[in-house]
Amino acid sequence: MFDEIYREGEGFSLKRWITSLILAAIFYLILFFVFSTVKSTTVQKKELKKVDVAFVEEVEKKPPPPKPAAPAIPKDVKVVQVDEPVVQKELAPPPDIPDTAPKEADPSKDKGVAVYGAYNSKNVAPPGGSEQPEIKPVQLPENAVPPQPLADNATPEYPSEAKKQGLTGVVMLKVIIDTNGNVIKVEVLRGEEPFKSAAVKAVKKWKYTPAYYNNKPITVYRIIKIPFKLVT
Repeated sequence: MFDEIYREGEGFSLKRWITSLILAAIFYLILFFVFSTVKSTTVQKKELKKVDVAFVEEVEKKPPPPKPAAPAIPKDVKVVQVDEPVVQKELAPPPDIPDTAPKEADPSKDKGVAVYGAYNSKNVAPPGGSEQPEIKPVQLPENAVPPQPLADNATPEYPSEAKKQGLTGVVMLKVIIDTNGNVIKVEVLRGEEPFKSAAVKAVKKWKYTPAYYNNKPITVYRIIKIPFKLVT
């Protein structure tokens, strides 16, 4: 009985010893691991603290040269504007104008020229449109001598196409006659083609005796009526 108890006690002591040995080994392993970890961390920290410092000499930059200052403009300088000389053109002397405004003459006294053309047909077309009242001439005093057309002035030519078609017409012109009796301007007041072109072409070549006022030739406006008629 006692032998069994002894054996059991001996077996229990052996187990406890082995357990203690294993625990001691584990403990030392843990200590070793902890020590190794702490040492490694310390070495890393020491290595991190080592910083290579390089000293670089700073090169001082030179400032850019100053820009040249703009020339100072004196405040008291006055700008003088020089006017270009105006070249005056020589003007023609104005025509003599009487001191008193003269009365205008009756324009109905100025006679026109009738243009006739032969036409064999009995169907003659009537003159186109109603006649307008004659426009009063300008600058012809009442007691002035009116211009007179020369006898050799050519009569306007009757348009051939209008003659074939039996057409008639009336052309009214306003002309300016200068102091030499020349027609210097022709304006159509009334008329249709082809009659007005024929009338203007002829009247531009007409000559007049100039109008006179106070024994001096003057430039006047006159109204000329030129009918184009067919003779059967």
